[in-house]
Amino acid sequence: LSVNIALEWMGQPFEVQLMPRGDNRSQSYLTVNSRGKVPTVMLDNSIVLTEAAAILTWLVDTYPDAALGATSEQPLRRFAIAEALSYLASDVHTAFGPLHAGCRPLGSRCISLCADAMGRLSARRHSTISAACEFSHSNGER
Repeated sequence: LSVNIALEWMGQPFEVQLMPRGDNRSQSYLTVNSRGKVPTVMLDNSIVLTEAAAILTWLVDTYPDAALGATSEQPLRRFAIAEALSYLASDVHTAFGPLHAGCRPLGSRCISLCADAMGRLSARRHSTISAACEFSHSNGER
């Protein structure tokens, strides 16, 4: 979803192909993305991009006028963004694991598990992302 949002904000044309649950393991999809994961971006020249954080970094570099993130000329800001994306993709996404593991419909147990996980992540998020941003700004990067 983050890639779709970025493309929309940038005003770039793109086509979304919705996939029923489990179709990411179909042979036809695995020929496009051998990892069987989403998102996958296929460029007009048939180059395939995978992993949301990597795709977002590519978008920032490819369309710098969109000003969606730090370019390679701003290494500490770029680090802070990469760190935040990694944190979101690993720790935060994992905290919502109960939603992906058959914990449906959303009952109080599922909501409680997610709330507990998010509570544990909150302190780490503040220290990690804030420190990277403060370090970046204190060294003159914007």
